[in-house]
Amino acid sequence: MGLEELATAFACDGKFNVTHSEMVQSDCTFKLGSMTVRIMQMHDIDLKIPATFKTCARAIGSEKKIEEIFPELPMPIKAQQYMMAQDLQASGDILPEKEGPREKRMAMLRASCQERFWTQLSPSERNNLNQVSEEPSSDLKPALTEIKKFWPSRWNNGRFDLDHYRQYLRDHAAAEKIWKLVEEDIFIIADRHMQVLFVNVENLGQLLFGQEAMDLMQRTIDLWSFFTPLPRPEDQRHVVDNYVRKIHPELDVSRATVDQLPRAKMCIAHLGCWASRPGDRQGRWMLRTSDSNFNRNNTMGFSQTLFPGFYTSVLGTAGKMIRFLLEPLDPDHFRECQEIFQGLDDSHKIPHGEGEDNFLSLFALGINPYTQRHKDKNDITDGMAGLVTLGSYVGGNLCIPLFGCKVPYKPGAVSLIRGHHLEHLVVDFTGPRYFIVGTNHESAKQSVWRKLGRSPPLSSDDHNDIDHENLDEDDPEVTCVNMLTDDDDDRELSNFDIHGTGTFIHSSSSESTTKG
Repeated sequence: MGLEELATAFACDGKFNVTHSEMVQSDCTFKLGSMTVRIMQMHDIDLKIPATFKTCARAIGSEKKIEEIFPELPMPIKAQQYMMAQDLQASGDILPEKEGPREKRMAMLRASCQERFWTQLSPSERNNLNQVSEEPSSDLKPALTEIKKFWPSRWNNGRFDLDHYRQYLRDHAAAEKIWKLVEEDIFIIADRHMQVLFVNVENLGQLLFGQEAMDLMQRTIDLWSFFTPLPRPEDQRHVVDNYVRKIHPELDVSRATVDQLPRAKMCIAHLGCWASRPGDRQGRWMLRTSDSNFNRNNTMGFSQTLFPGFYTSVLGTAGKMIRFLLEPLDPDHFRECQEIFQGLDDSHKIPHGEGEDNFLSLFALGINPYTQRHKDKNDITDGMAGLVTLGSYVGGNLCIPLFGCKVPYKPGAVSLIRGHHLEHLVVDFTGPRYFIVGTNHESAKQSVWRKLGRSPPLSSDDHNDIDHENLDEDDPEVTCVNMLTDDDDDRELSNFDIHGTGTFIHSSSSESTTKG
């Protein structure tokens, strides 16, 4: 169905307005009952041709505008080494001899320097530091020589060496000055074939279930977070989390006041199943996530007892909202999701509804999280994820950089996104915020497809299963799974590491003598 046919079928009294922009984009606006609707069709994007996402006119124009307001290049390598050498010299320390601890120390030095460079220095101060780093003083030479000696080749400011703090500043500048807020109640972006790429419906939760139900979901998540073991903030996936806690001390346990302490939570829990090995998109080893097994402390029995009810009531309700949009907008993908769920082993899948109501094998539950710009590379290729936002926060617009736009994303809003292709982020907010993302991973699909004979069997050499292009350990777009190595033999374990949630992170530590 074409754009005008669609508008004719659904617009009140058949009234709608269509505008065209140089044959690369068409916009259609109309009223649907009491709600305003905007459909944006991108004629230079084809879902089946991934390269068109980056080459479309809107993406190129959006990036050009960002470069105009934020022309600074990534932090130069020499400036990074200079600041790291200064810190190393000031500490009176030397780099550890063992490779593992040394790499960890180098990474901490670099992250600290990048954070200070972008968040504490003005543009003129950054420029001065870049110039000084070209000809460092002689007294800094010993520390600088040591830093350069062990500098990893992958730290090259290349494609997979992201400057996260620079990206953070760029994105927030763009969100404030460039990306236009779409104020229509229903906003849909489609490709040249009218395949949906992104959907946002404000207040859908209230329309389907009422405000009281949304308040109850928020309260249930809040209560759940008080006693269930929560994962620590994803400092690897979203690198700027540490900085966000500095500007939001109410989310930092070590800085929150007594009154703020009960709500000083910031995390993302993954509930459902996925491939247990990073980079495995073939799903050779499917497991329930560790967050679904509550294996962080000895009170997990309480969580396990209440988990099925929490899963079906809260996440199940979110699933119903997502289905309300997904089934009519992409029925083929919805049926595909149903098949995937039904084909998973009973020991892996967690039902969120009855029978065919189940179509999501993985939920991400966010509690006061900051969502840095990223793609969801592990999601089904060309598939869609559903986003439900709850809480009583102010701000938190959902931004789609490629299209140069943002949506209000107020509590109760529901969105669909081709997260495998589209980068997205949420800007700063104040007040409690929760989100639920419902999705399926490509690994789950491939695991089921092999059972059904739709995908070829795997070879005995599981090395070929790994998608090495997406396996960069520093890439914020891949799932964080920390694999221990022999270098972890001498690592220090804190009281928190040993005993889990409910203990103080910075209390006494014990030196581990066991192998990981």
